Amino acid sequence: MSDRILVIGGSGVFGARIAIALAGVTGVDLIVAGRDPARTEAFCRAHGGRAVRLDRRDPALAGILAGLAPFAVIDAAGPFQA
Repeated sequence: MSDRILVIGGSGVFGARIAIALAGVTGVDLIVAGRDPARTEAFCRAHGGRAVRLDRRDPALAGILAGLAPFAVIDAAGPFQA
């Protein structure tokens, strides 16, 4: 059984370091979330994990997070986009 970990901002400068480290951990189902699908998908192709588009301003955010059902959430999104 894998622990699903969601890294918000996982393709950014700080989040990428966390996501890369988690991608190499056995038993982790890594989800890398970001606002730019092309960037997030390219990151996952290079480093592992599953890409998901996520924007904290999306009114459906709570439902999206519930659907992903993560064991843990790491918010590495920078404070500068809002």
